[in-house]
Amino acid sequence: MVTALDKAVESLTTIKWTVSIGLILAIIALIATILRSIGRDVDLLQTTISRIAQDNDLTHRVSVKGNNEIASIGQAVNSLIDSFKHLIADTQQQSSQLKNSSASMSAELQNVVEQLHNQSDHTNSMATAVQQMVTTIDEISQTTHHAAEW
Repeated sequence: MVTALDKAVESLTTIKWTVSIGLILAIIALIATILRSIGRDVDLLQTTISRIAQDNDLTHRVSVKGNNEIASIGQAVNSLIDSFKHLIADTQQQSSQLKNSSASMSAELQNVVEQLHNQSDHTNSMATAVQQMVTTIDEISQTTHHAAEW
């Protein structure tokens, strides 16, 4: 009876070890599958971010699949890219407006400078005319003075 009991214990021990090894192998396979999935998602995320940085192209997006932390990071990266895209578009629009305003101000300033030159020319002409009048008045005065002395 001891041998039958020993055989039963030995059989149960063998089954226990077989099941244990099977479970360990299943757990290792599950862990490997999870690690491979995470690695693939991280590689995809890293590749997309590198491509965006290298190409300076904000139209690329991270492919978001699933409902895990990596997918959440991908969504956050996509939101960040959208924010950058809007910020750059706003900056370009403001830059264009500034350029147009600067061009308008430059044209207006050029107009003011031209008017100042015209005003200066008129002032010089007026000064010359006044100087000529003064000279003419002096000549008339001297002529009158000479005529009175005679």
